[in-house]
Amino acid sequence: MYYGSVGGNATFLLNLPPDKRGLIHENDRARLSELGEAIRNTFRTNLAEGSSAQASGTMSGHQVDSIFDGNPDTYWCPEEGTEQVTIEVDLKAETEFNLVVLQEHRYSQRIEKLELEVQQDGEWKPLWIGTVVGYKRICWFDKVTSRYIRFKITESRWCPRISVFEVFCG
Repeated sequence: MYYGSVGGNATFLLNLPPDKRGLIHENDRARLSELGEAIRNTFRTNLAEGSSAQASGTMSGHQVDSIFDGNPDTYWCPEEGTEQVTIEVDLKAETEFNLVVLQEHRYSQRIEKLELEVQQDGEWKPLWIGTVVGYKRICWFDKVTSRYIRFKITESRWCPRISVFEVFCG
């Protein structure tokens, strides 16, 4: 449910009513604590930290490595008017993962369709296809091992702006 809501550019509405004491029931609090710990553990180690990338196009002042810097004020984007673009990410080593987290720059929702691919045995293989990134998109799939990930924006409005590209194994 978390991946479908927060990971789907939405909010995670818990709908936990207070009991007759005006408190959240102990069982609900315990489950929320477990959920919080699972989320923290899953997203603790960003495997893309220290990675490099190459983009098929870049606007001056918005370099592609900005997607790894953890700064919400920086972002990568192609030249104005570009609606389709590819980023190839080098994780620097063969890495096992099953989650890619993407975020567009603040208040932006320009990406309409995207694809993720991994390079295995010298060939690009499809990994995940989806729509809309916006605030956050968590792409989850069966675990794979690869050094290279290709992020293809196949449809967007004007020019997309990506501020976050993270990789995790959960």
